[in-house]
Amino acid sequence: MDAVGAQIIATERILFGVLDLFLNGHRQSIDPFGYPHGVRTQKTNLGYLTANASLAYAESIGEFVLISLKNGSGIWSSVGQIVVSPGDT
Repeated sequence: MDAVGAQIIATERILFGVLDLFLNGHRQSIDPFGYPHGVRTQKTNLGYLTANASLAYAESIGEFVLISLKNGSGIWSSVGQIVVSPGDT
């Protein structure tokens, strides 16, 4: 394994935080009622999280920051897992 591969393996094992919810980063999908949802068509909790993180960082280095916008095409997947037990709806 080369140095880059070793760094990737070492970094993958760093725990940055734990949440008890699924962070929705779906690009585009249709819900059971036929409505589109995902980062390309509506606000999601993952979009809020990344925009707020960008805003917090920008505020830490500049005093004239008013807003942080996040383009949905910069979010490529969800974070977390969904466990559906038999009989769940």
